[in-house]
Amino acid sequence: MSRQYKRKEEVQVQVCFWTTESLQAAFDEMDKKTMGINEISRQFGIPSRTLRRRYAVKNKTKLTMGKHLVLDFGSEKRLVKHILKLGEAGFPPNRQAIRMLAYQFAE
Repeated sequence: MSRQYKRKEEVQVQVCFWTTESLQAAFDEMDKKTMGINEISRQFGIPSRTLRRRYAVKNKTKLTMGKHLVLDFGSEKRLVKHILKLGEAGFPPNRQAIRMLAYQFAE
């Protein structure tokens, strides 16, 4: 017996609370060598380990954590509604058809 999976709408993607501008400003302070890394991390709100790691490779770009979303939540909900409507009409889509529908929605 299969379960009906329900996605939780209130769950948010974990986000870093610092910006690339603050990272660049922290790098400038580190180049001046007037303060320590821990003090700089507290001042700019960047975790010290993140600051050390990114400074070592001069990585200034901020990437999202986890997988990148292809469909937003609303589009995904519309796709699910469409698939359920097809099933109720007597045309239950198989896995291949669902993939094709998802690809068309993503375009």
